[in-house]
Amino acid sequence: MEKWLSISELSELTKIPETTIRRYVSKFRDYFRYDTRGRTKKYHPDTITILKKIAALYNEDYQAPEIDDILAQQFPFVVEEQPSNHQPPVKTVEQQFEEFKEQQEQFNHKVLEKLQEQQDYIKNSIDRRDSELLSAIKQIQETKKEIAAAKEKKWWEFWK
Repeated sequence: MEKWLSISELSELTKIPETTIRRYVSKFRDYFRYDTRGRTKKYHPDTITILKKIAALYNEDYQAPEIDDILAQQFPFVVEEQPSNHQPPVKTVEQQFEEFKEQQEQFNHKVLEKLQEQQDYIKNSIDRRDSELLSAIKQIQETKKEIAAAKEKKWWEFWK
């Protein structure tokens, strides 16, 4: 098993100052394999070759974009693997809006049903009250007619 190296170990092996190594690693991070262990990063031993190449190119007065092109031709890119326990992608705003819209439509449908139930209840209550009121009015009118008829009868007709 290969020993992964810290920045200070890389500095000792390459004779490049730590700050310079940090700058190289930051600028050309796609070419370095590393493993994060707690707060520190350990770099693969291949890093030594890449760092020496970058230092040599800077000494030959190459600029960062030119060095990047040369590194791209000579060294493979490092693609970070996603951990297997990665979370599902975050829902887009559009998906969230669609879900909200569906929930709102369901809520509106329930409110409309409840409103319809209330209207039916009110209509039935009013109809029942009206019919009871009409029957009470008819009964009162009949009673008045009977009273009026009784007043018109003479006292001697009561025994007939």
